[in-house]
Order: sequence, then structure tokens, then C-alpha cells
Amino acid sequence: LRCKAIFRIIGSRFPSDESGFYEKVCARAILIPEVECVESMPPSRLQEFYAETNVLVSASRHDSMPIVVTEGLMFSKVCLCSSAIGQATLLEDRKDGLIFTNESAVELSEKMAWLIQNPAELAILGAAGRSLYEKYFLMSSFVNNVKNLMLDCR
Repeated sequence: LRCKAIFRIIGSRFPSDESGFYEKVCARAILIPEVECVESMPPSRLQEFYAETNVLVSASRHDSMPIVVTEGLMFSKVCLCSSAIGQATLLEDRKDGLIFTNESAVELSEKMAWLIQNPAELAILGAAGRSLYEKYFLMSSFVNNVKNLMLDCR
């Protein structure tokens, strides 16, 4: 299955990463032809990568609202997310995205395999993800949601 996809790890080493985690990941990635490590880039270049991408993965162990997932939803890309990120509370698994249990490499692998084996589902999930984006992240939706919260507090 791996030969049917290209996996890009986009980002750079955190200055606080004293363990060399990023370097270890990239050193292992060199051994797998389908995996590429790409340094952080400006947003305009990143949008080129989004245009070539079918699925965006956020395997974060903890992140309140990763921008990559919000942008993925905005661009109608399938988002495969850890249960530990903020958007996971909005997404419904296999309806408008895919969610795997935080830190479960097995579940992440199973979800990736399912996506590769079910390419017809990508457009459906991407469109549903875009609808979720419009409901929660468009400025007009955000304003309405804040208004509703304020009314509920009265």
C-alpha cells in the first residue's frame, strides 16, 4: 500500500528539541522512497503543497487548534487527526474527517490504509470537511457562534 502514496513530513526542528527527534525522523525517512521531509516554508509555497495533497495528517499529541487542519478543511482536503487536537471534537470519524486515538500508531496506520484503499471517499470526506469549516471557521459563522454564546450567558 505504501507504494501507492507519497508521504510528506513538513516542518522544521523546534529549537527546544534537544532529543534530536526531527533529525531521527528525517534520517529514517531517507530509507523509505515514499517519504519526504520538507523544511518549513512560507504560506504561499505551502499552498502549492496543499494543491498537490489529498490528505492532511495531524498526529500531534496535544495541540489546541492546529492551523494545518483548519486549512485542510478550508481547501476541502481530507483531514486525518489525532484525538488530542481541538478540531477532533468537531469532526465525526468517516463523515467529515478521520480520527485516530492519540498516540496510536496502529490506528493511524489503519486509517491511512483505509484512505489508500478507498480513494472514492476522498472527495466525499473533503466536501463534508469543507462544510464543517464553513459552519465553525468562516468569519460570519464565528461571529454568529460568539453571539449565541453571549446570549446563552444571559
